[in-house]
Formats: sequence, structure tokens, C-alpha cells
Amino acid sequence: MMRAWAKWMLVAAVAMPYATGCAPVRARTDVAAPPSPPLATAAELAASYNANAAAIRTLLLDVDVGSANLPRAGLFWKLVADMAWLGGRIRGTGGKSYLTVSGYLLLQKPSELRMFGTLPLVGGRAFDLASDGNRFELSLPTVGEFIQGRNDCAPTTARSPLRRLRPSEILEALPAFPIPSADRLAMIPGKEREYRLRVETGTAAGDMHTVREMIFSRSEPRLQRQIFYDGRGERSLIANYRDYMVTDGVAFPRTITLEHPGAYSLLLSLTQAPAINRANPAFNDAKTFALEPAPGAKILDQSQCLPAAAPDPVP
Repeated sequence: MMRAWAKWMLVAAVAMPYATGCAPVRARTDVAAPPSPPLATAAELAASYNANAAAIRTLLLDVDVGSANLPRAGLFWKLVADMAWLGGRIRGTGGKSYLTVSGYLLLQKPSELRMFGTLPLVGGRAFDLASDGNRFELSLPTVGEFIQGRNDCAPTTARSPLRRLRPSEILEALPAFPIPSADRLAMIPGKEREYRLRVETGTAAGDMHTVREMIFSRSEPRLQRQIFYDGRGERSLIANYRDYMVTDGVAFPRTITLEHPGAYSLLLSLTQAPAINRANPAFNDAKTFALEPAPGAKILDQSQCLPAAAPDPVP
């Protein structure tokens, strides 16, 4: 009996503080949320981008290159369509599917460029593009054509995306060139998780003209997208950048897509880390950035700028 009485006394002693509201209160510890990074200014975004871009002097990319909008007629389409089982790769990004081939891109500043794609299994070049910064040559062996002309001339043919390839658009899209110091910068409204930077340049008439918008991520202020505008204020090129890697202290995206509105979409997907500022005999060879037409190739000269043709509608 005494043991039962003692047991009930012990339970009452423990329970009494809770019944009367006098139970000990355990201190509540709130875990503070990490502070938000301070908002960047237009000048800070430009300075960070410029420092990274200026660090690149030469660039060698091992890439899968391909187009989303391919011509669907003739021998060339048959060759490209067959790439899927000849060894070409289907890659999807940004809601589009790209049929790609292996290729290389070489850049030597200020503006020398070489880019080519190789036909899978059968060998040979699907296309070959070279430029010394002023003039370009574009070889299309599968259709027996060789296009040459000035970099600043817009394509005058509307027959296929590959025929419309020009070094100026590729150079614009590569995140390897600092924003010119004379350009004016302004932060403009964008989505909640992005910075949107407008870049304006002066015209001959003394006005300011928007040449591009640069979109950066707020969580990691790296360039995610660029929208370029022509002299009429219309979008001329859209470039997207994904999956950055840091090589030799320089950040560079693994995936770049270029979209020429209404004309074509081009994918550059790195298959290994970029070679940045590394010695390579190709950069010392004058033939690297110039091409000669193959025997029997049809030569199309574009040394005089003509009104650009509207692209064919995508089937």
C-alpha cells in the first residue's frame, strides 16, 4: 500500500507544474535564414563580365554542333537526316531538339574564327567556316558550294541555315569580348531572380541605340542570355548560356545556343573542358583562318552587301 501511495505522489509532483501552467519553458532557438546577397549594380555586373571575357585570348572548343531547323528537301537533307544512324547525336535543350555532329571551334582575338563540323562515320566536313576578322569563307562540301565575302554583309540567301552561317553572329554570341567602354549601361526591370542589363551605343546622328540586353542570374551573377538588336530595334540574335565550368580561372558555359529569329537555331555543346589561352600550332598558322574552294565548287561571292533575304518558313 505504501509503495502505491508513494508512486501516486511522485506522478502528482511531476504533473502539477504542467497543470498549473508553471512548467519549465524550453528556450526556442530559431535558425536564421542566410542573408540575401547584396544587389549588384550595372557597373558591378559589367566589371565582372568584362574581367572574365578579357582573360580569354585564344579559345579551342571541342563541341557537338548542330541546327534545330534543317532544310527538309534535296540531297543535303537526306545526308543530314541519315546522321542519326551514321553516328550523329540528338541533343535537346531549351525545348528544341538538335541533330549534331562533332566539330571544333577556334577563336583568336581580336576576331579570327574557325569552326567546322565532321560528318559522322563517313568522314569529311559537313561544313567549314573561317574568318580573318574582315572576310569569311564558308565551305559546304555536301552541296558543292563555297561562299565568300565580307563579315559585315548579312546573308542574301534564304535556302538553308548552314548557308546563312556568318562569323559575325558567332563572335557576338561568344562570351569572350568585354562590353565596349563607350557603351552606356542601364539596369532595367526583369524577372525576380535575374538582373537585366541594357547596353546602348551611340549612333552617327548622336542618338543612343540599344544594341543588346544581357540577363544575369541573381544567385550566381553569370551571363545567362543575350538579346541583340539591329538598327531598326528588332531582335537580330538571341544567345543562351548554361552550365558554366571554370577552367584556368575563367568561367565558360558548357552549352551555348544561338537563335536567329525566323532563320535558324544553332547549338554548341562542349564535349570537354575548353582550352583557354593554351599554346597550339593552329594559332600560328595563317591557313587556319582562311579557306580555299575545293576543285569544282560553285563559288558564291558576297563582297558587296545586298539587302538580306527573308528566311524560308520552317516546315
